[in-house]
Amino acid sequence: MKKLLTLLALSFLLASCESESNCGASCGNLVAGDEGGTIRLNLGSIEAPFDATDIKSFRIRVYANTPVTADDPTLFDSYSAYGCFPSRGKDVTIENLKTGDNRFVFYQGYSDKECQNPEMVAIRGDITIDKRSDLDRTAAAMDCTEDSQCRTLHPYAVCNCEKELDVDGKKTELCIAGDTGSCSVTPPLYVMPLQVGRFNAFPSVDEALLTKIAAISCDTDAPCQDIHGNGVCDLDRGRCTIKGLNPLAPAVRRAFHTATPTESGNILIGGGFNRRSIVGNKPMFRADAPFLEVFNPYTFQFEAAPAGALADGNRVAMHSAVALGGERVAFLGGVTEASLDVNVGGQKELRVQIPTNLEQDYCNGEDCSNVSAWSLVFDLASTGAFGRNPLSAGFLFPRAGLYSGNLLLSGGLIFAEDGSSQVYDRFQLCSLSDGTSMACAEGGDESSLYAPRFGHSHVCLLDASDGSCGEYMLFGGTDAGNSGGEVFSVNGGTHKAMEFVQDSDMDGAFFSTLVKVAAGDDGLSQMFAFGGTNAVGDPVPAGNSAVRVDIFPPTQGPAPQQIKVNLGEGKLTVADLDLSELTGTNPERKTFRVFNTAVPMDGGDILVAGGLDRDNRASSQAIFFRDPSVGTMQVIGELSMTSPRFGHTMTVIQHGLLKGAVLVVGGFTVGADGVVDYAPHAEVYLPAL
Repeated sequence: MKKLLTLLALSFLLASCESESNCGASCGNLVAGDEGGTIRLNLGSIEAPFDATDIKSFRIRVYANTPVTADDPTLFDSYSAYGCFPSRGKDVTIENLKTGDNRFVFYQGYSDKECQNPEMVAIRGDITIDKRSDLDRTAAAMDCTEDSQCRTLHPYAVCNCEKELDVDGKKTELCIAGDTGSCSVTPPLYVMPLQVGRFNAFPSVDEALLTKIAAISCDTDAPCQDIHGNGVCDLDRGRCTIKGLNPLAPAVRRAFHTATPTESGNILIGGGFNRRSIVGNKPMFRADAPFLEVFNPYTFQFEAAPAGALADGNRVAMHSAVALGGERVAFLGGVTEASLDVNVGGQKELRVQIPTNLEQDYCNGEDCSNVSAWSLVFDLASTGAFGRNPLSAGFLFPRAGLYSGNLLLSGGLIFAEDGSSQVYDRFQLCSLSDGTSMACAEGGDESSLYAPRFGHSHVCLLDASDGSCGEYMLFGGTDAGNSGGEVFSVNGGTHKAMEFVQDSDMDGAFFSTLVKVAAGDDGLSQMFAFGGTNAVGDPVPAGNSAVRVDIFPPTQGPAPQQIKVNLGEGKLTVADLDLSELTGTNPERKTFRVFNTAVPMDGGDILVAGGLDRDNRASSQAIFFRDPSVGTMQVIGELSMTSPRFGHTMTVIQHGLLKGAVLVVGGFTVGADGVVDYAPHAEVYLPAL
């Protein structure tokens, strides 16, 4: 059957024309005006099309610039033009738009016919709208049943029809039997659909397809398009690749990276392992280019960092990152290369093996240590800037945060030039400039911590009057029986140990995640701890100039806890959270995690997601907690992420039309044989609107 919407690319079919009274003679087209510009929206990716069966109606708005609110003036609003538009399908073309740059699209799909119950949204900015060409008009007049018929007109032309699927569920070039479409030369603009109340995977190209197409030599796009319609020739490499999905997904998969919001609302995705090779019979992971990416919450795109903000020397993972104000972010310490695998026998520990030196051909300048002894400061403003500042040693798993106008660097594993390692028992105060310089100094015995720490947590208990942190606490990351925490206080310049009043499995917790919510009556933030493990092996030589750290699974905790601080007495008390709403057999085991994430959401809820579970297997479980006004947290719901992952990041988006959504990036997963590999690129949780 000929498509009802002849001019809609890949057709956004009307469920019926019962709304013909709203759109009149234009029921078969979306027409914005008489300016001549055209955009073709593809909702979903070429490899993972969106299931739109639950969408009964839709509304599309096009803005001249990135909107501050959804109610900003529009170039086109389908609701104003046609009313609540009944629909089914995935894609739509809008014609006769005003041409120009920096256009923005906001799509809303509803589960009812009255546009009242939002089920899905999609946004994308930084769009250029061009006039529809005579060539595209000619193509639109051509009937077709497969793409090859259209390519007699132009090599990039496609047949706009619902496509057949092959045995792997991928679209072929053939229309569904009995269907006829029309040709189009206008390239599709990919827009990521987000279903409300669930996690949504960012589109990514199938890895098997990437491997297949990367094996093709080329000097033009033609041999690449024989493999896939979005294939292009990378002329620098002389190899085929897939283009068209970025910037909807990160450029590379990452793990043990950082995600740091800046004042503008951009989120700097920095460092992390992003390359994998097999050395012996174990996977070796490396932090490599691209070192930085920026997630823009206004346009919902991943973008390259400014050209000036490029890392010199080691690229790192397992580092610490701190926002310094404005668009500046500092990275401290970290490792360039490490192997990770899970010992499937015995206690199933996660084995992290760290070579102490790199091959010379990978080094840049004087820094040839695998463990970084540098602070890297990036400024994303304008064209970007980068500064590289020395530290006193190479640091792995350090902790850094702002305190009293300075940066405080504490703990971590430190590595000497001879490759020996130890747990750091000191802290350093680093002075900050307005640019990318930083000077860190250790103050002798006065800079001693109350206990050596690595894999510890930190939190600002109380803000100072100047907006910096006035009461800054370190927590865990040390052997049980040592100081559970210690606090740095601006008032009087004190530094005191904090002891648990009662026995607690949080005493000696490594890699726990500390979350603070709104301050209580005493002005101190309420704190909640999730995940971690009480069992981490001492660093030991592993041969071949390497150090091994074993991280044992959290088989019996620590359980989620509320942590209360009495600064005057130097005491910590804990209270268990209510886990009664968790489902399944032994549901409390769902909270035994390490390398998980936890964030406070808008409205005061806490979301805990992913991590290695009690068997050191990556979890996809996401648990929501809420304070029922009784001073603690209880489980209010469970969901699953689209993929299990650990060593990922989770960040609440604080700007743009999707403020309050949660961005999850990267991480590792673990196979049944204990082999560690990358989890899919990213996903986002969209709360109920």
